[in-house]
Amino acid sequence: TSFVIEHHLETLEDGVYEIFEREVIEINNGEDLIFYCNEYEGFTPVDEIIYGESIYHKIVKFYYTRSSYQVSFIRNGGSKISSTDVKYENTLPNTSIPYRDGFTFENWYLDEKQTTQFISMPAYDITLYAHYEEETFAYYFEYETNKDGITILSTTCSQKQIHIPEYIGGLPVNYIGSSTFSRCSSLTSITLPF
Repeated sequence: TSFVIEHHLETLEDGVYEIFEREVIEINNGEDLIFYCNEYEGFTPVDEIIYGESIYHKIVKFYYTRSSYQVSFIRNGGSKISSTDVKYENTLPNTSIPYRDGFTFENWYLDEKQTTQFISMPAYDITLYAHYEEETFAYYFEYETNKDGITILSTTCSQKQIHIPEYIGGLPVNYIGSSTFSRCSSLTSITLPF
């Protein structure tokens, strides 16, 4: 009897699998039928095995989910980012971008000396190190104190991105005036603290 053994690995899209490997084996009458799942780095076999048949042979399908590993962050002066789990070969979620006043976040690195840039999740837990570039364009805020914290009234800026600080003078920034950005002609991105 002819058996086709298929090994399906989960793609980066949850719950979607693709055939990674296929093998055909012949079993003679009287031989024991023992099938084993393979080991793939970054993947965990699913407990369920699926059997099927075609007109030519029997099919055995093994499925493997992507394993998740923990990422810890050394922010190097940037805003707090909690550790998170990331699936093997995936990228970081968008929430993993720190803010550091006076600097623009550039990228995460796998080493403290920042020689190896993070691209995708390896098959083990990692610690990433933030790298920033000092901002070359300055901006300042005009603001007033309200009963709950700070209201930003206006700002001038010449860059495309601006980060609203979480605190000014130890008080939380909790309101933005309606014409705060009216003098920022090249602004394309605003990062808010709330």
